[in-house]
Amino acid sequence: MKQDDVDATPEDRADAPGVEASLRALVEQPVPPLPRAQARYLQQRIAGRIDQLAAEGVERRGRFARRKRAALAAAALAAALAVSVAGVLIGVRARDASPTAAQVTALQGSVEIAAGDATRSPPSLALVPLTSDEELRTGEGARAKASLATGATVEVGPSTRVRFAPVGTARDRLGDVVTLDQGRIAVEVPPLPAGVTLSVRTLDAVVTVHGTRFSVERKPGAAGEPAETRVSVTEGRVAVHSDAVERSLRPGETWSSRDEERGADRPAEGGRATRRRRRAGRSRTAQPARAARAAGPARAARGSRARRATRARRRRGARSRPRTRCSRARWRRGGAGSRAGRSSGSTASSAATRTRRSPRSPAWSACARSRCSATRNGRRRRRAGTSGTTRRASGARRPRPSRAPAALARERPRAAPCRFLTNPCLLSAPPATSTSFEALTAPASGFAGGGRGRACFRAGRIPMRSFALKGWLCGGLLSLAIVGPACTVLGTGDAGSNVVSGGDDCAPSDEGGSAPAPSFPGSGTSGAGAPISADLDPLSCGASGRGIPVDGTAQVDCYYTNSNPTTPMAFVERVVEIAESEELVHVRLTLNPAFVDNTYGETAIGWGGEEQPEQQPAPGPGGGPKPKGHKGHTFKDLVGSDKAQFQMTDGRGELVLDFFVDYISADETEPSGYGSLGVLGGEGKMLLGDAGAVVAATTSLDRDLNACGYGGYVVDSPETDESYAPNPQAPGWDYRVVYDVWVSASAFGAAGFGDATISYVHASPSKYPSDTLTVTPGPCPPTTCEGEDPPAGDGGGDPGEEPGGDVECKKSGGECKANSDCCSDSDACLTGVCQPFEVPR
Repeated sequence: MKQDDVDATPEDRADAPGVEASLRALVEQPVPPLPRAQARYLQQRIAGRIDQLAAEGVERRGRFARRKRAALAAAALAAALAVSVAGVLIGVRARDASPTAAQVTALQGSVEIAAGDATRSPPSLALVPLTSDEELRTGEGARAKASLATGATVEVGPSTRVRFAPVGTARDRLGDVVTLDQGRIAVEVPPLPAGVTLSVRTLDAVVTVHGTRFSVERKPGAAGEPAETRVSVTEGRVAVHSDAVERSLRPGETWSSRDEERGADRPAEGGRATRRRRRAGRSRTAQPARAARAAGPARAARGSRARRATRARRRRGARSRPRTRCSRARWRRGGAGSRAGRSSGSTASSAATRTRRSPRSPAWSACARSRCSATRNGRRRRRAGTSGTTRRASGARRPRPSRAPAALARERPRAAPCRFLTNPCLLSAPPATSTSFEALTAPASGFAGGGRGRACFRAGRIPMRSFALKGWLCGGLLSLAIVGPACTVLGTGDAGSNVVSGGDDCAPSDEGGSAPAPSFPGSGTSGAGAPISADLDPLSCGASGRGIPVDGTAQVDCYYTNSNPTTPMAFVERVVEIAESEELVHVRLTLNPAFVDNTYGETAIGWGGEEQPEQQPAPGPGGGPKPKGHKGHTFKDLVGSDKAQFQMTDGRGELVLDFFVDYISADETEPSGYGSLGVLGGEGKMLLGDAGAVVAATTSLDRDLNACGYGGYVVDSPETDESYAPNPQAPGWDYRVVYDVWVSASAFGAAGFGDATISYVHASPSKYPSDTLTVTPGPCPPTTCEGEDPPAGDGGGDPGEEPGGDVECKKSGGECKANSDCCSDSDACLTGVCQPFEVPR
């Protein structure tokens, strides 16, 4: 074929006459068949090629799969290796770091965490973990609260050193161990599952619990005495192990290692009483005679009468079985005994045991047991001056337990919801929250009542509780008080306020010669001037009048100056109140307005001045001048300068607590900008004992400015006259100077609360020439009933005149036997000589 034919287009070829004919000839011409042998050969070659291609495809897919599997295996191996390396590193770090043993949830004051020689200060508003290698330390007046993995909470008191350690692994927690080196802790343990326990260890004791509330205190030993471990139980039961001996403690019981050692040195005694003393780990060395001698001849005589009355009741035979459901249930629960021989105003029970068992059953909640709390004292007896729980008389049969708690609850009147103080108020609870604490507790921890709260230097509650803080209540307290007293002292604020209403039944004095507390004028209309048994609510402006008797009537002692033994310069009231299962001792000091009052500025009453002439000397053996006052009285004179000292003893007469209570100081947390700082601020200070034992404190001026809503009177007080008549603009203003203190009864141990006393009154300045006057306790003067003339001394500036006589007093430097022998009111009989008295620093 020529090149021209090749380059020609199809149209050109189609036009060629010979091309078409040639193509048609080729198509129509048949293809000759191949020979059979050749055709089979070609088929075999084609089939072989197909098989070869198929095998190559399978091999290629296999190689790809193998490479993919190898890549995946390599990646998995690398990941596993990385995880293993990370696990090893994490394990090494975990072994190097100690596990978390506790967590600090709240603190106040100087708190440190020590690990070896290194110390750090945790932040106050953060959750700080603690390891088993670290020690929690609190300074003087400081507090802290820690939570454990088992759900237990530990409130750490001032000057305390404590460590925490878990038992078991993080997944399989078997409990916690708390090691107390010194100080005091309050522990609340919820019900723990089987096999889980919490123990508190000291140098000489181990306390094991499964669910309860208790406190442990480690005190350093005095000269010649070993250190002491003291365990007090509020709820539940605890087991105390010491020297291979186990003691079981119930609510209200206290164990002391020092008493245990003394009991081990005493010869063995037979009988059930001895066995019970050994189980409780307490000593029978109450020594009532020693307490009576310390209290004076008058108290010794009254104590002897009380002991004789107790022995006479025992001789009449064993106790009969109670007939009422309340008394049966209280018998079954081992209710607390009454103090033998106590009467209104009597102080003979200074050596009486005050240990109370706190019922744990729901039917015996403090909010709803109003009927059963009124069990007569005659059904519960306790040996005066002896520590320990109530003993059954020989031959007395234990009654069967009450089987109708629901019916018992229906019989009782409905009570208001209970809110109680958390002991050191480390918990910021809203008003309706119910939190529990020992008290300090202390926590730790407040009292039931509306309005603004104050109380937390913790409360606890914690805190010195001067009872109002930033618009919330730290728990609440349903105090129990006397209902329907025979004679009701009216505190209306006028000069005749020392009048008792009661008609023909008014009989203020008893056999011991004591009488109800006098009523100094100026209490206002809030009810703050009512007796202490009227249940003062520290969060409110005045008394609330709730409650029923707890353990008899209130005790009252009047205090007199050296030159005037007829008109009290002050009086001290004491009563026992209950918040849930915690006993509180309420002590109140009221000063005579002739010495100092809450009038100041341009409206001050009886504070002298250039326009007031100097008063004449007072008649009588003292020969001292009548109160003439300083030249004026300002609000700044009261701020940061006034205080009161309280000394509180246990049932054995031993001094347990000694502290100052601040009257008023600057406080930015208060609506008025001023408030009482209790024992931890201002003029307040602890001289002896644990600050956590002082649950609360408040003063009359604090209530006036904050609770009563008169915060604007910080320059001039509400205007009044010499009889302290209420001002219509501020009718609830209390013109008297009053201090109220609440102390946990557990602070007095197994011996119980004994007495609360003062040795002087102080005001800077005062209406007297001297700002400090020594005072001596004595029976209060008879309170006049309606229609009688009140005694002298009701006026605002005159504490009363003493009768004339030939009694010769001693001047400074003269020999004396008592403070009353000294002529000067500012002298005290020290080491047998009249000397000027100085306020302790």
